[in-house]
Amino acid sequence: MFKFNSIGAIEKHVRNNPRNIATSTLQNGMSVIMNDQAGTASVPATATEAQGLTWIVGNIIDKPEVRNNKEFTIENGEHVRGFLAEDAKELQVEVDYRVVATDLDTVSIGDHLVVANAADHGEDAGKWIKPDGTVIADSSSYNTYLEVLKKTTYGDKGLLCKVVKN
Repeated sequence: MFKFNSIGAIEKHVRNNPRNIATSTLQNGMSVIMNDQAGTASVPATATEAQGLTWIVGNIIDKPEVRNNKEFTIENGEHVRGFLAEDAKELQVEVDYRVVATDLDTVSIGDHLVVANAADHGEDAGKWIKPDGTVIADSSSYNTYLEVLKKTTYGDKGLLCKVVKN
């Protein structure tokens, strides 16, 4: 799950793209690469894609059969609303454990979370991950990352983060 902590993020600051189609099952808060020519939204396949221009999935929960927003997913073939991550710089967002590939018990205030890619992280691609010093050295080569400000109860176990643009 994912949410902006400011309504102004949606109304004024952050560009969004609702036109592309998911190529895999996604959750709000995951990061995708928007390919406007192909009309697709896909998780980053490589580290280079993850380090580049990414969009944060933030669909409106519009499925009446979904009784709980924790169950909401964007399925393969459905439209994705992506928010340009770099436009959200310095804004606070909340994410829950469903879109963080790192165990939240190992995440501390001040840690950085970057976008996982398919080549290095398999089915965790598109989720946020704490650099481990080996596969991902640090956040300096990423266009945007999340800086952890506080642990919260959002979605049972969550994080309040600030979006940072390098």
